[in-house]
Amino acid sequence: MRPRLSDLSLLLALVLVAIGVADAQTAAPPASDWTAVEQAMGRKGASNPGDVIKFSFPRTDMSVTVAGVQLKPALALGSWVAFEHASDGAIAMGDLVLAEGEIAPVMRKLQQGGVEQTALHNHLLMESPRVMYMHIHGRGDAQKLATTIHDAIALTKTPLSAPVPAAPSPTICVTSGLTPAMPRSVPRPLRRASCIPWRGCRKDSPRRSARAAWGCPWANASGCRSRAP
Repeated sequence: MRPRLSDLSLLLALVLVAIGVADAQTAAPPASDWTAVEQAMGRKGASNPGDVIKFSFPRTDMSVTVAGVQLKPALALGSWVAFEHASDGAIAMGDLVLAEGEIAPVMRKLQQGGVEQTALHNHLLMESPRVMYMHIHGRGDAQKLATTIHDAIALTKTPLSAPVPAAPSPTICVTSGLTPAMPRSVPRPLRRASCIPWRGCRKDSPRRSARAAWGCPWANASGCRSRAP
């Protein structure tokens, strides 16, 4: 018995409906509205994959040296906190860069708002002054978490206004015959990691240029070495 045309039409319609339901279930959810969190944090956040929003607070107020080398905030002095939606509100995680005298008041404010401190340790060696890093974690109402974290950061000297974009670093040309003077007092591992190794760059070729890493203090007019002298 051959199937009737109406039966085939009904079967085709059911298949199309099933495909539509599957597409609706697998479609990416719309981006969440983080306006309340941004208002609580006092600035706009940066969108990240997975509907995560991140806020950065570089410690431009700090002047920290490691074995006599001045650190830039973007290298190792950046506080941050990120938020992600959860079934019961949001999850917040971050890392706060703190001076020793800021630890106690910040910890007290976070605990009052229900934000946990999952670690308190140092990321640097031989730095001056001493810098500590407080890892935080919170779960619950997103705006409440953001308010607590913002108020805790406000107890420090961290600039709360949005950071001004840094000026582009100057480009330099590195040749293989350079031997810039580098202080012997600086530990060898730090000396080796302080400059980006670039070789074979012609001085008359603007295309073959390299940037000094982190404002290498031992770079002369032509650049840095890849190894310590």
